[in-house]
Amino acid sequence: ICESKNQGVITQRTNSVGANLCVRPASQRLSQGQSGFAPNKGEHTGSPLLGFAFFRDTIFSSFIITHSAFIIFQMKYFVLLFLLASLGCQSTRTGRNQVNVRSEKRILIFTKTAPGAYRHESIGPGKVAVMKICQENGIQVDTSENSELFTDATLKKYSALVFLSTNQDVFNSGQEAALQRYIRAGGGFAGIHAASGVERKWPWFGQMLGGVFEWHTPQQNAMIDITDPKHPSTQGLPRRWQRYDEWYLFHDMNPDIKVVATLDSTTYKSDRHPNHYPFAWYHAFEGGRSWYTAGGHNSSDFADPLFLKHILGGIIYAIGDNRELDYRKATAQ
Repeated sequence: ICESKNQGVITQRTNSVGANLCVRPASQRLSQGQSGFAPNKGEHTGSPLLGFAFFRDTIFSSFIITHSAFIIFQMKYFVLLFLLASLGCQSTRTGRNQVNVRSEKRILIFTKTAPGAYRHESIGPGKVAVMKICQENGIQVDTSENSELFTDATLKKYSALVFLSTNQDVFNSGQEAALQRYIRAGGGFAGIHAASGVERKWPWFGQMLGGVFEWHTPQQNAMIDITDPKHPSTQGLPRRWQRYDEWYLFHDMNPDIKVVATLDSTTYKSDRHPNHYPFAWYHAFEGGRSWYTAGGHNSSDFADPLFLKHILGGIIYAIGDNRELDYRKATAQ
């Protein structure tokens, strides 16, 4: 604290680092040997308390700068660790996905009809036509009527299973369990026409397919309305699609199916079908994918480019992203 004195005026100056210096007139300065601080000749006199304050402020400023630098370093360190961890997780996910993608798309066309059950004449031409259009689109095809193929070891090779007018009870309990595990492990299913008549007393199969066959009209023309033109199985089809077939009625339909095409009941004769009745649909089911179309009774259907386009789109949906199956989460009831 600098005070005014009668003997002279005490002036206040500021040195180069901002510290205030109290300067007395020369006549009032302490001489050498007197108590107090004695500056060298020509130097300004300052209080010892001011020197201590300057020292304290300097130390405090240095501490703040050092501490701030340390905090900034820590922040950069943790940001770097976070980025490296994120990249590592992304790399792991990418690597895992690459490993899980199949090297090829392969389907099994299954065409078994139970002994004594009605066998559709369209199975032969349908099998040939579906094989051809799939192979033209990079999908490898196996065909069989052997239920013994339904084991974990065999089914896991396939991107999707296609049931082409299979009919009635064709599986034993072990084969049913293998099909359940296949779907629950992430497998795909595509059903065509009488596939809805397979295993009619097995509720799980009906829920997986989406419904169970009950009855059909006599064959006749009808108009089909495409309700979801963006689905792979309806892309490129007319919004109003005229076809000739026997029109299926179902029971125990799964309420979660997503319908992509419906029947306009005003364009055919049926005293049992409500209007806008489902003709084709898809849904995700217990970890897998399922698609179904009620068309395909006649051999001529499989010479129709639009109907084949419809089936190919359904198979593409069933294949999905073509991952390897994950049997760790697959169980059977």
